[in-house]
Amino acid sequence: MAISTFMYIIFGATIAYLIIIAIITLGWYALSAPKTNKNNEMPFISIVIAVRNESKNITKLLGELVNQRYKKSDFEIVIIDDNSDDNTVDLIDAFTNNNKDFNIKLVQSSGKGKKSAVIDGIRSAKGGIIITTDGDCTITPYWIPTMADYLISGYKVITGPVVYSRKRSLLSKFYELDFLSLVASGAGSIGAGLPLMGNAANMAFYKEDYLSLMENNKRNNYASGDDVFFIHAIYQKYGNKSVGFVKDEEAIVSTNPPGNISSFLNQRIRWASKAKGYSVIWPVAVALIVFIYNLVLCGFMVLCFFIPVLFPVLFLLVLAKFIIDLPLLSSAIGFTKKGHLKLIVLLSEFIYPVYIVFVAIKSLTGKFTWKSREYAP
Repeated sequence: MAISTFMYIIFGATIAYLIIIAIITLGWYALSAPKTNKNNEMPFISIVIAVRNESKNITKLLGELVNQRYKKSDFEIVIIDDNSDDNTVDLIDAFTNNNKDFNIKLVQSSGKGKKSAVIDGIRSAKGGIIITTDGDCTITPYWIPTMADYLISGYKVITGPVVYSRKRSLLSKFYELDFLSLVASGAGSIGAGLPLMGNAANMAFYKEDYLSLMENNKRNNYASGDDVFFIHAIYQKYGNKSVGFVKDEEAIVSTNPPGNISSFLNQRIRWASKAKGYSVIWPVAVALIVFIYNLVLCGFMVLCFFIPVLFPVLFLLVLAKFIIDLPLLSSAIGFTKKGHLKLIVLLSEFIYPVYIVFVAIKSLTGKFTWKSREYAP
């Protein structure tokens, strides 16, 4: 009797998960590449980058920024140092001195943490349009014009694709696939008219909107989520047509994957911790359904160890999840040209339930570290 009841619960959770993923997948396929005019005159842009201890990466990013296919007189680079204790600031100063024909501004954060740094940078920006990225990112030569042109085509905020750079290890491939699934889910939700999330490593918006909605936002006490909370605020104020996703290869931003499993879990716990601050129904529904579905799968995995005859059923359940996830994942893999991830998609389906349940619970009950700082949930 108990097993049959549990099977009904699994069936219900699977149907709910199927509906959620179907909506997101249809939204992903509904997205079309923007028709950009990369050679046209464009407005003045402020690129805002909050950094902390980015000495390994910042010079490379600055080099890519000054080589953008965009008039150097039409954009500025605003870097906000969030109390770095390495030589990040020295490297920025050296680069600025060697590129004096570009408008590069270094600002010291007045507070502590990325949110405070970003707000300081946006306040000091001269441009009415802001594009944000992170200090460890890699961008394409047409990144600025692609993002800016798409924003001014009728949106209040846009987010672009972010991927992890490729590494050789199996764990790194799992990190890549997991991150890609999050990006594709956020994009698909936007395509469905139900904005879920975005990434500040690749966003564009209007300065006026950000300051009016986020400068004194009550959710600024969260260690993460300034990007997601801003997207939700724009959606609530202006409607779903005000949020866009740039499904264009020129807009892809790459960043380094976590260096080890501890860093990976800390990052995911930090991201999951912001779910407590959601005030929009769709993200809450998605978070709950995904958690419950994976919790049920974890429960069934445990049950199989006591009743081994159920292992074939477990494989069928994981296979069903694989089939549900595959259309979205395969298209996202193709779009980002990450074909090396195809071979681990099925394997990852056995890992996801345990990992997702662990991260969700830990985000509610445990502390995490980020940039050498410790945060409470």
